[in-house]
Amino acid sequence: ASAEGDLPADGAAPTSLPAYTPPPAAAPAPQAPPMGAPLPPPQATAAPPLSIQAGAAPTLNTPTKTGIQVTGFRPSAAPVQVPDYGAWSVQVGAFAAQGQARFANTIARQAAFDDLSGAQSMVQTVSSGGRMLYRARLTGLSRAAAAHACSQMARQGLGCMAVPPGH
Repeated sequence: ASAEGDLPADGAAPTSLPAYTPPPAAAPAPQAPPMGAPLPPPQATAAPPLSIQAGAAPTLNTPTKTGIQVTGFRPSAAPVQVPDYGAWSVQVGAFAAQGQARFANTIARQAAFDDLSGAQSMVQTVSSGGRMLYRARLTGLSRAAAAHACSQMARQGLGCMAVPPGH
């Protein structure tokens, strides 16, 4: 061999190579249980601790790999905006007879015609104090139209109440 140690003195390639070492064997794949065999019980995992203090919002401590810790949720103090459109109604009274309720809707529509021209007349049957009443309502209004219609009717001496959706 030469002084360099890699090649023989004649410059020819070495005739023997280092011994081959195979890579480590892979772990065997898990076997599926035979058909009809009972499944092993599920493994329980622990949930992160939840700490609640009187007068404070709940805090969920969740460790992360980045070192950032989530400590809780604080809702914004912004008020919820109610849409200015939708199924608002004006109630013009509750009457003992269905015919009276229909007549009240007709009078209300004439008193505030501009605001109520597209409204639908509705008579709703309710029980109050063991007796049946008929609510006279004009529905399908925007919030602004319901409020304006009630103010117009009040100027004419008529009773009215703006009713939000779902009531």
